[in-house]
Amino acid sequence: MAIHRALLSGALALGLLIQPCAAQEKANRKRLWKVSILALAAANALDIASSRGRMEANPLLRTPDGSFSWQRGLVVKSSLSAATITMQMLMFRKSSRSESSRAAAMVNFGSAAAIGGIAVHNLRVPKADAP
Repeated sequence: MAIHRALLSGALALGLLIQPCAAQEKANRKRLWKVSILALAAANALDIASSRGRMEANPLLRTPDGSFSWQRGLVVKSSLSAATITMQMLMFRKSSRSESSRAAAMVNFGSAAAIGGIAVHNLRVPKADAP
């Protein structure tokens, strides 16, 4: 009987020790996701800044003379980012898995890297001639 109590007490103590670790892991994943949102926003801001005053290949983001429209770029890029983040938040609500925030963070970091690469490319494009 004493052995059972000792085992039960040990299991309870171990469970109490593990619980804060699991809660901390969940908080770390959520923090990683928030940092990935900042990386995505920074990459989009860099892309817009690197496109200003240059010719634009995307017809959705260019003016009639072919140069980049930073107003359209801001609206389109912020709308796409907001839609992505909203979908991720809905995914968190519907999913019981704690890995979803980590997966969303990886998607955001990957998108930020791709957009950052585009921004670097934009810096190599010559500036549009002023009319």
